Amino acid sequence: MKEKDLIKRIRKGNEKAFRSLYELYFNKVANYAFKLLRSEEDAREVAQDVFIKLWNMKEELEAEKPISGLIFKITKFTSIDLIRKQQANIRTIHLWETPLLGDCMPDSDLNGRELYAEYLKILSRLPEKRKRIFQMSRDENLSHKEIAAKLNISVKTVEAQIRLALQQIRKYLKDYSNTMMLALTTIFFS
Repeated sequence: MKEKDLIKRIRKGNEKAFRSLYELYFNKVANYAFKLLRSEEDAREVAQDVFIKLWNMKEELEAEKPISGLIFKITKFTSIDLIRKQQANIRTIHLWETPLLGDCMPDSDLNGRELYAEYLKILSRLPEKRKRIFQMSRDENLSHKEIAAKLNISVKTVEAQIRLALQQIRKYLKDYSNTMMLALTTIFFS
């Protein structure tokens, strides 16, 4: 079944179609979350949460857009939220003692929506082609080779554009508070 048809059925509440989507993406989501969290248990928990969120927002899904981008965005921000919760519980993470961050502690008002808004704000500063390539790499979790094939450009061009995007992003991050900078750094550089 084509993904568009699957999404249309899911929008109508078809649990069988949702189960197909779950089976298609669960391992990919869990693997991506594992790359961010370095914990198999946490990665599986995040993957479950991602699909719960997807089901809860099923009426908002758009059949015309690739679902993978949305799935990996939700995975990234769900993982970041979990990291923040874990950090809040631990209180003495050596990361906060690094010279870069000084004595700052996590800002309890910092949430996923704020992070996502700042993420989009920074991305909007990138040239359109660079932004698209970066999003395909980070949000859609595509390899450099896959991006090159989809955009009909060389792998070297993809690598150069991602490198330039990261350089620009580093410059923009200097404008943020230490806590926001840490959170955004997690998003962009993981």
